[in-house]
Amino acid sequence: MQLQNIFTAALRSPLLALAILLLLASCSGSNSDSIIDNTGSSATLETTDTGSNSTLGLKAPEFLLEGRAVDLDQLNPVVSVNQQQVAMTRIQDTQWSGTIDVLANSTFTLSIEWLESFAGQELSLALFEQTMSIGSEAATVTLGNSDYVFNIDNDNDGFTNLDERNASSDPFDASDLPPFSPGSTEVSLPIPLVSNGNVPQIDGLGAVYDTNALRLVGEWAAATPNGTDGGSDLFVDSLMITSSGDDIEPFHAWAALHDSEFLYILVLVDDLSVNQGDSNLLADDDSIEIFIDGNNSNFSTYSDADDRHFRIALLGADGAANSSSSPAVRIVAGENSSPVPAANVEFAVGLGTGPLSVIGGGGERHDVYEVKLELASFGIAVGQPFGIEVQINDDDNGAERDTKWGWSHPERRGTNIDLTVSNPSFMDTAQLQN
Repeated sequence: MQLQNIFTAALRSPLLALAILLLLASCSGSNSDSIIDNTGSSATLETTDTGSNSTLGLKAPEFLLEGRAVDLDQLNPVVSVNQQQVAMTRIQDTQWSGTIDVLANSTFTLSIEWLESFAGQELSLALFEQTMSIGSEAATVTLGNSDYVFNIDNDNDGFTNLDERNASSDPFDASDLPPFSPGSTEVSLPIPLVSNGNVPQIDGLGAVYDTNALRLVGEWAAATPNGTDGGSDLFVDSLMITSSGDDIEPFHAWAALHDSEFLYILVLVDDLSVNQGDSNLLADDDSIEIFIDGNNSNFSTYSDADDRHFRIALLGADGAANSSSSPAVRIVAGENSSPVPAANVEFAVGLGTGPLSVIGGGGERHDVYEVKLELASFGIAVGQPFGIEVQINDDDNGAERDTKWGWSHPERRGTNIDLTVSNPSFMDTAQLQN
């Protein structure tokens, strides 16, 4: 059953009684002055003026109710209108009620903060605030998870309060970090050695995928497309950021191999050949981000000389396919990264030169990034674990990016997250095979 929060102001001349009501799909009727009529999975609310006070009812957002650790018995809303707090009374396990009047033909600010009583303190988990205009007739606003802000971090450790509650770490203690840092994996990703000298040419070409064998062939055939469990493809499919609500999963993937001197990385981006390079910030254009922790120190800050992060744009400054040999090259170090030895990074982009797209029907092909890193320059030793992460920025219409995807980065849960950029411990672990 789909639950919705619906806010309605019912006419009271010259006052409007602000009613905040929960609607359940398949409920019907009401004997109050608010008439609820729900059909199917949609909910509508009409109000009539009977001269009685409107009931104000509110339910916690689904995102909180689905949490693994939030104690619902200790969860309460703080509701205010124009900074005047509304007295709320729990009427069911996850529902509250109250009343308040606002002037007709006025503007007011509605604020809702969800607090959990935790460890003797009040912990903020979600926040909604919006300024609304009310006329002389009833007005209705429906809220969903996306209307709330969840990126609240009391101890400023890079993890939201809700993430910490779900991970059973202390949201008031910056030293108590959640245990789901990808750098803590027990088995590291094996990256194979190419001993016959048959290494990929860094030209943005030659990325061929055999759909029957479900593996790369050709010059990238030796690259490992499998994760730590030996069977999962290295999909860059963890949605971290979205500005449009578009969470359609593309077929982004990566693979790697080495020759004891260089690390070769292939990134395939399923982007329907929609290429953008209009921004000053590479993160706002079509681009990839590569993170390397040479000695796998797994620190939570970029304090090691071998903790590096850099971005490679899809398009060069001239609008053509980007490459390290172009005078219009676009590659930048991350804002927290140790200096990146750009002279020892060779790369080339192929626009639509990769395998067929799986999200389009017009014969579009993947964009290809081929990257070659000198191992010594990045502090990577054969046979020793090192940290690595691959992420993809997608910009379909110019200006700011539309989505960002990660390989080992946690998925967003109602709010955008971008953790590896400031916390290198979110890299996963790999090892070059002998």
